[in-house]
Amino acid sequence: MTIVLRKPGRSDYSIPKAYRPIMLLDSMAKILSSCVADDLTYIAEEHNLLPPMHFGGRPGRSTIDLLHLLTKFITDSWASKNDHISLLFLDVKAAFPSVFAKRLLHNLRNVGIPEEYISWCGRCLENHTTHLFFDDHKSSLFNVQDGLDQGCPLSPFRFIVYNSGVLNIADPNPM
Repeated sequence: MTIVLRKPGRSDYSIPKAYRPIMLLDSMAKILSSCVADDLTYIAEEHNLLPPMHFGGRPGRSTIDLLHLLTKFITDSWASKNDHISLLFLDVKAAFPSVFAKRLLHNLRNVGIPEEYISWCGRCLENHTTHLFFDDHKSSLFNVQDGLDQGCPLSPFRFIVYNSGVLNIADPNPM
């Protein structure tokens, strides 16, 4: 089921960008996905499978943790009389809907996620169908090629793995 919500404060609701579609899962799928997300997070953190500078959606790497690290980085640079500081912040627009399933599975293999989980994730991403619900309208059922479910507890972890290669390119020598 995909609920189409109006983004608040838009002046023109006749254009598609004024809406946010959110694909929802049923409760049992959320429970199973939550268990898998916990297990995969443990595996990834225990074996250092993800870039250390990826913040958000990870234990011990919240936005507050990033701000503390950033403050220390800047303070240390000033103390060493370094005049220049370079930073790169990435905020991906439409992150979950833009995930290409085949690339996600490739990246899961690349970082070392066990094949059993990769196969399971692959099965979860294939044969997706949905209805759009907007006001009193319900669309006919249609296929969804790619993207991650907005309400799935596993989606943040899968997205971290999906875009982890970008951070490795940006910082080939992490701290």
